[in-house]
Amino acid sequence: MSEPQKSAGSSEPKKPALVERATAEVRREPVKTVASAFVLGLILSIFPIGRVISAIVSLGLMLLRPALMVFGAAKLWDEFGKREK
Repeated sequence: MSEPQKSAGSSEPKKPALVERATAEVRREPVKTVASAFVLGLILSIFPIGRVISAIVSLGLMLLRPALMVFGAAKLWDEFGKREK
């Protein structure tokens, strides 16, 4: 399979290096890359990745309020310490 010829004045944007490497790998070993994609898809469908990410985000949002309160208290402490000097 050959690629279509590109004209010299083509305004097509240049592909990132990662895309170029991935394309080269797929052309070199297509069976291996399809098998890898299949296994990765199987793993992502078996494991509850969405739930794990959701739990991490909700935990982060739960801890945000106390963290902001501690940060604000530290800033007030620092400000009152500067005024006393």
